[in-house]
Amino acid sequence: AAAAAAAAAANAEAADASPGGSLASKRKNSKIGAFMVKSDADEKMSRAQVAVRNWLQSTFATTLVGGCILANSVVMFVQLQWLGSIADASLGLGNTDTWRSADTVFGIVEYLFGLVFLLEFLFNVYAYRWAYFTQVFNVVDSAIVLVTTLEVFIFQALAVNMGNVSFFRVFRLAKLARALRIVRTMTFFTSLRVLMAAVVYSIGSLFWSLVVMFLMMLICAIFLCQMLHEFVLDESAELATRIWVNNLFGSGVKSLYTVFEMTFSGCWPNYTTRLVKEVNPAYAAFFAVYISLVVFGLVRIISALFLKET
Repeated sequence: AAAAAAAAAANAEAADASPGGSLASKRKNSKIGAFMVKSDADEKMSRAQVAVRNWLQSTFATTLVGGCILANSVVMFVQLQWLGSIADASLGLGNTDTWRSADTVFGIVEYLFGLVFLLEFLFNVYAYRWAYFTQVFNVVDSAIVLVTTLEVFIFQALAVNMGNVSFFRVFRLAKLARALRIVRTMTFFTSLRVLMAAVVYSIGSLFWSLVVMFLMMLICAIFLCQMLHEFVLDESAELATRIWVNNLFGSGVKSLYTVFEMTFSGCWPNYTTRLVKEVNPAYAAFFAVYISLVVFGLVRIISALFLKET
């Protein structure tokens, strides 16, 4: 047995010493070296990703991005004031002298914010890869950033270069992304995320609550529209009152919208007092029941259920 082992060792040494054995050994060593280089590259990439991830989670980065989001919201509101001055000037109610070069300034600021948000999105994708899209808030945030990027860097340029083309009506739809940027404020800050999560978990209860409220308002709207229809057609009644009743309760849509305002705005006396005094005092009993059971009772029951759910 010892002699056989010695012979096998001698044959292995002879194979390594031969030209063919040397070539095989070189190939093996080259594969090992390539594997080590690849491992080093992967390690460097993972280190870079970890560094970017740590920077994104740092206080400086979160403060910077959060400040940009809040500043963008403020700039958007100021821009609305500028648009309001343009609307006033078109109606002869003012002038735009106080907003000189505002269009250029807002355009530059728009590009800066778009670039900052795009870079933040790319850094997050690089650091977290596909794991970044496992959270709903990140998906919503990414969609807003991408649509905003298209609107700022592509749609605006195409609209300027090609003029008023029907295809670029989608450019107006892309402007909705500006309003959606406010959503980033709710998805970026942790406390607001908790509130948004509570709202999301309560969507089922919210839907059925709205269904119940809609049915109650529909019943009230149908009743008032049918009962007041005869009054609107009564030529012996005062014309101004007939016109007022027709504007508020003359059709199903008008009556439903009036009941909606009466239920949720808190100004139900504006809609009920005139009916009671100028049309028929018997409406007081109906409105007393509706206000007590729906506006006061049902709304508070729904509020209590939401507190229990959240």
